[in-house]
Amino acid sequence: MRPDTLILFARGIRGVVLCRIAVLALSVLSAALATPSAMAQPAAFPAVHGQSHQPVQRLTREEAFALGLQLMQDGQPREAAALFSAILAHDPDLVRVRLELARAWFLSEQWGRARSEFLSVLSGDIPDPVRDNVERFLHAIDARRGFEWQADIGLAMLGETRNYDSNTTYITFGGQELPFTLNRSDRTVPGLTFRLGAGIREEIAPLSGETLRTVAFANIRAEGEEGPGSEFDDLTLTASPGLRLIWRRAALTLAPSLSRRFVRGTAFEDRVGGSATLRRRSPEGTSVTLSGSWHRIDNLEANARDGHIARASLTVSRPLTPRLSLGATLLAESREARSPVDDYRRLRLTGFGTFDAGRGVTLSPSLWVESLDIERDTPGAADHTATGISLKVESSRLIFGNGFTPYVQLEAARARAARDAFSWTDYGARIGFTRRF
Repeated sequence: MRPDTLILFARGIRGVVLCRIAVLALSVLSAALATPSAMAQPAAFPAVHGQSHQPVQRLTREEAFALGLQLMQDGQPREAAALFSAILAHDPDLVRVRLELARAWFLSEQWGRARSEFLSVLSGDIPDPVRDNVERFLHAIDARRGFEWQADIGLAMLGETRNYDSNTTYITFGGQELPFTLNRSDRTVPGLTFRLGAGIREEIAPLSGETLRTVAFANIRAEGEEGPGSEFDDLTLTASPGLRLIWRRAALTLAPSLSRRFVRGTAFEDRVGGSATLRRRSPEGTSVTLSGSWHRIDNLEANARDGHIARASLTVSRPLTPRLSLGATLLAESREARSPVDDYRRLRLTGFGTFDAGRGVTLSPSLWVESLDIERDTPGAADHTATGISLKVESSRLIFGNGFTPYVQLEAARARAARDAFSWTDYGARIGFTRRF
């Protein structure tokens, strides 16, 4: 996709956000696109048949489960998913219900949630035939075909939310250090954050066989912030085609990408490059992901900020129980440019987890530490070490519009540098909705 095409797309996205009707528009789109994709489904788990004409609120657990299975048979997986989620809200340890919830997410084309539930089930003591069937579902998720889209829209404070210890740094002149005041804006306003994405996938039959499936895909993504006027507007558009090679428990993804970032409504930066990701899964559900990317950066406002950025990461995650999973990511990043602010090395370690707390509430905490090494020490940049923590609380029992559920995310971070002007504290909160169906 050419940059001028991205500009046209950007104007369309910005118009949606400015009107503050993104959630409503996405709900309408969800209803229009609610047709199943042409994908062969693995064999269903053994079903328990039963019917009930009582109001759902008066059903026993067994009757609600039977009704959910009946809804699955009747081609209503979204309604079944809501019912299974309600059962698990009262008793999150029911592995059989979680199995059916995973299958309902699968049929609703919610691949990320289906994968998460299937992986959590693998941590339990389940029969080998069921484990094999879960493996087939996971393989089918990796090889999925058709159109899909995602959305996440939230309300947060925009602007310079960091609180620096000082705005005064020092420059060396004539052998003496002289104070210099940095011009920083501390203005913040409430605004919208958004992440919208759509993609299409299709299997390449001549390159697929019994042990290997090859899937071609094309994705487009828009993410950023929208505030009053244009002062706080920040939008990045990314187009990424690619190939995914899929084995039974492993997948290799190769994807070139092109992106353009707009700041205050003006084109700010272009990035061109690509990435490669290898993911392998054990029979017990442990996932190991190795990813690398490289992009050339063309800054449209300052040539000194041109350069390139390379990233490599290793992620290991494991479901410990059907309700709890833990993981960690090690990220190494290197950016090179003539501008000292954009010439650095970063190393970050993040620990994360997901816990089903019951009553439809999911807790997703994370803790990270990082080291930033600026290549050249200047009055405008300095090395630092930082730590941060975040907690996302999501409810699956409240459903708005056509399949959106609410969440709250809290964040806090602290960075320490040799100079107070580059030491900061940051607190943030976001309230939003993410597409579940």
